[in-house]
Amino acid sequence: MKKEILTSGNDPFLTLIKDIKPRPGFSPLDEYRMSPRKSISRSYELVSFSEQIRWKSQEGVILCPGSAVGIDSDSCVCHFWPNLGLEFIGFLIASGDNREVAVKSRGSVILNLQEAQPGNSVFCCGPDTFSLTKSPGSAEIGKVRFCQGNRAAVAFRRTGDERPLNLEISRF
Repeated sequence: MKKEILTSGNDPFLTLIKDIKPRPGFSPLDEYRMSPRKSISRSYELVSFSEQIRWKSQEGVILCPGSAVGIDSDSCVCHFWPNLGLEFIGFLIASGDNREVAVKSRGSVILNLQEAQPGNSVFCCGPDTFSLTKSPGSAEIGKVRFCQGNRAAVAFRRTGDERPLNLEISRF
């Protein structure tokens, strides 16, 4: 099913390297970085429990910065889509040469969530879709630390990280 997404154009956040026509002397990644591109703006809290990892992405693709990502059965990073059997690993920070990507795998991210309350579980349902209710194929990524209107700070961690989430709010 993963290969269908890569070839059918069903992933609006994905850029196929074969579709990039670089100028002479530039790699496809250089051209991608210099052109208007797909991006999801993310804000992160500066917290002591933040972590970042490096991983390999699927060959022939450039993933969208800011997107929620998972690991497929081949141990490659790809956009998180429900019902693909992916493990959530975090939010893509950047893509580099040789398929290497940087992923924020633990921390606190600001998300738009309607009617969130501190302590609510948060589920990832797509690269830029989050919910307070579990749906088929979604992944629980963390819990709400605090809310302000429809924006919530969510303490998140990758699937398999058993360390407790830090929901404490620093007081100045």
